[in-house]
Amino acid sequence: MKSIGLFTVIGCFCICASCSNELRQMEETVRSDEHASVGEGKVIVDYSLGETASRAGDGLEANRRISSLVYLLYGEDGYLLKQRQISDINEGTVWPLVRETMTWAQRQELKDTLDLGQTYTAVFIANCPLFDETGEITEPLLKNKRSLSDAYLTLPSDGFKENTMYYVAGNEINPSGEGAVNRDNPYNCSIVLQRVVTRTDIELVEWGTEANAFGNFLGNRIKEENGLLSHVLEEYAKEALAKSMEQLGEEISGKVTETVYLAAITELKKRLAGIPEKVLEEEYIKEVVYNRLLEDCQKNPSLMAQCADWTNDYTATVSYESTTYSNQFGIMDWKYGGSASEPVSVVAGLSSGKITIIGFGSNVDDSRNEITGLVLSKSASEPLTFTFSSAFETKQTGNTLKTLVCDPIAVIDYSSEASGIEKPLVVEVDMDSYVDLETCGALGENDRSAFISAVKDAIDSEDGSWERFGLRISIPDMSVENNIVLTPSLSEKQ
Repeated sequence: MKSIGLFTVIGCFCICASCSNELRQMEETVRSDEHASVGEGKVIVDYSLGETASRAGDGLEANRRISSLVYLLYGEDGYLLKQRQISDINEGTVWPLVRETMTWAQRQELKDTLDLGQTYTAVFIANCPLFDETGEITEPLLKNKRSLSDAYLTLPSDGFKENTMYYVAGNEINPSGEGAVNRDNPYNCSIVLQRVVTRTDIELVEWGTEANAFGNFLGNRIKEENGLLSHVLEEYAKEALAKSMEQLGEEISGKVTETVYLAAITELKKRLAGIPEKVLEEEYIKEVVYNRLLEDCQKNPSLMAQCADWTNDYTATVSYESTTYSNQFGIMDWKYGGSASEPVSVVAGLSSGKITIIGFGSNVDDSRNEITGLVLSKSASEPLTFTFSSAFETKQTGNTLKTLVCDPIAVIDYSSEASGIEKPLVVEVDMDSYVDLETCGALGENDRSAFISAVKDAIDSEDGSWERFGLRISIPDMSVENNIVLTPSLSEKQ
């Protein structure tokens, strides 16, 4: 006999006591010396079941994780021959299910008589009952069960609980040989159930543990390469300062009008145009701008709301790209599949500040379950909405745990279309540090002195003086709610 399914190397096998313990693609022959008469051409099979240790992080014992068990037997043509719901599967069940600890009903139901020389496929599914407590057929979560090639599991509409997650085992059985087994010495098949759902946790990024941890985290975001500080300096402030220097040049040329100074004034304007790039490279200027941005960002109600702690009274809605969402699990090929016609939203609760999603995973060779967004909501509060700039591929196979980290302020930027955005900083500078008036134009000594005096006298008193010039650096007012643009991100926790 051989196992079916892609993950049988860890998930499911069927052996007799004298056979080797290979877990994948096993082929076995029933030996004639193990049989006695039960009817010519027949063989009795006794099943015993265990389940693999969970790799999805719950740490619960099997009797708390498995609440029902179904046996399906398929013939050589792939069509269903028998189905049984195994009795007495509850928290009192002793795992693994072996003859010595089974109930009487379980011993009868986990035994079957098969034809020698025929090929069968035995499938066991945990936590997908065929009948409910009243004996009625439940809303089927196992679809197309009459055909092995078409049968697949679907996701429950109300989500998984700790004792409703699917476990599956599938084994091909091909008994052959002379005679038949004795009822007291049946052909023993040991089956190992493999959990086929997976767990994804999402948690808020950690700000740090030091004093003013959030402020330090926010400051690092503002200062990082291609972050808010560099964008403000290289784009907004530079453009605004260039206009200011152009205006200053026009004001000076309007007051210093002597013909002899025309060439010097032209050179002065050119040098004023170079001031923004020089000034904004000054470290102390960067520090002044950074401090104002940090102060304003911490006053922005939208930013501070997005960075609120994730408490357990929130309900999370996780959005998936519809075409990549796994909502089927194939019983024969152990492949995750399916898709939806519209974007899929999964509602999940929080525990210890974490969102936990139980569902189907991805196949090894493709990408599924791409997360596009996340909303946290609770009564009497505005929801926290995180829309990711690109879908995040979970890249998570079955029976695994992966923890993702949500950073609400992965990218902070200003809105160029917001109104009332300008908030100038006045920084006092010595203009002689940036413009050498002595070398502006080819002037004689007397004309040079007169030109320098005229330029300095042309400075408006509101701007201070040439040596103590009040340089106005315009930056966005990041304390205004609509002036900020936040882009969250998801990443795998390291």
